Amino acid sequence: MSARARPALDTGPGPVPAPNYASREDWLATGRAILDVRSSASWSFADWLIAGEDAFGGDTLRDVADRLGISPGKISDYRLAARTYPPFRRLNGLGFSHHLEAARLPETERDDLLVAAAEGGWSVARTRAAAREISLEGKVKRQAAEIAELRRALAGAKSDPRDVAEQARLRLAASRRLIRDEAGRAAAIVEEVAAGEMLVGLHGNARRGLARGMRREVDRMAAEVNLVIDRVAAAADAIEGAA
Repeated sequence: MSARARPALDTGPGPVPAPNYASREDWLATGRAILDVRSSASWSFADWLIAGEDAFGGDTLRDVADRLGISPGKISDYRLAARTYPPFRRLNGLGFSHHLEAARLPETERDDLLVAAAEGGWSVARTRAAAREISLEGKVKRQAAEIAELRRALAGAKSDPRDVAEQARLRLAASRRLIRDEAGRAAAIVEEVAAGEMLVGLHGNARRGLARGMRREVDRMAAEVNLVIDRVAAAADAIEGAA
């Protein structure tokens, strides 16, 4: 009996040959072109999102997140970038991610930051670091100004504490908004981790450890907020008792 010939295995088209670059600069230019295409696609997706939101309402974005498997935090980022930077406000030479890093700053500060990033050829990481520094400095300055205003009110309203109470109420409301915004941003990051591809390489104990760490942080956050709530409630009780 003659031996039967084995069929050839289909191993696919094989590796794509690496292109020959004339120089390091040529290679870098190709990388920039690839990033430009990716950035353009991000802007197109972001513009498509807000067009759908304008046409069909806010629930549309939740539907997009469910149907396309994109985390709500990521959807929120795309929406923020497109709303903050309509096409005529987008700086040439900077990608989608550069604009997103500056989007949460006040208008003048974010414009200045993007101009500096464009002129300096900053990376996204450097732009992110600068935005965080500006944001932190701005919060510190605003809080210092609010404290100074409250102290002036305390000094000038000894005969009528109602003004002081109103200042305290306004400051509490501002603090509540700050906590809500920062907590919302943190929650969006955690949601992105949970829904994204970053978990693919984590298994078993690593995943459980990450989840336990997040829950511990939530417990600490709740305990710290509850302490502040107790202090405010006790002060309110003291004010009412003194009436």
